Amino acid sequence: HAQASQNMNFREEYARLRQPTFCMGCHGSGFSEDTGAFLFEGVVCSNCHFTENNIEHPPAPMVIASDSQSCGACHNGAHAPSYDEWLGSGHAAASIDCVDCHTPHNNGLRQGSVNDTCGNCHVEATLDPVHMGEDLDCKSCHMRRETDASGIHVIATGHDMSIDPGTCAECHGNVHILSAVRAGVIEGTEEAPGVAASVHSGAGSGAASPQATTEDERAVEAQQNVTLGIIGGALGTLVLVAIGALILRRLRA
Repeated sequence: HAQASQNMNFREEYARLRQPTFCMGCHGSGFSEDTGAFLFEGVVCSNCHFTENNIEHPPAPMVIASDSQSCGACHNGAHAPSYDEWLGSGHAAASIDCVDCHTPHNNGLRQGSVNDTCGNCHVEATLDPVHMGEDLDCKSCHMRRETDASGIHVIATGHDMSIDPGTCAECHGNVHILSAVRAGVIEGTEEAPGVAASVHSGAGSGAASPQATTEDERAVEAQQNVTLGIIGGALGTLVLVAIGALILRRLRA
């Protein structure tokens, strides 16, 4: 927060855009829309700690802006969408605010690590022997982060906590193949352990054993044959209907 106006990415982008004054509404403190001036560089204490009606503290009690709406005053919009994403999440529905996970003073996490912070509520998820491996944590699946073409503006932070199918495919390979063999994995067929082991050990590479790959290909081929049969039947029906309509029109004429 203290470096919000000194961050090199911000300074370069701010200069490229010819220093638009509205940027300092979030990257500075005490910004005035009327004058375009600001009192302090960066986000200072008074942005989040203040007294009502500007009464001096002490003796007036200090108000702490700890609700997500206060954070969302800056952490929203096209290049900082954390608050907007949070609004559509299960966390928002459960009234889990930003400060329940984050420590504003150092932009860190309450429990230090991602898994410890999430595990403070989601204990059962941390017991997953596959997805809680040494090279994975909760945000690996639930918080896909994306930037725009410049690589500066963050267009997705993952605070909606949803899982993009593309994220699964990065480790598990072709998601359509996975769907085709899912029933076999659930039933505990001989191929299932091989698939699970190869996926976990080859995280990120989509590696799978030759036997599992062969079974996967057969399953996909069978599914494709069924699909082609359905499509062919539908096209045949349409042709018959079209011919019938032509015959009926000629009879009426």
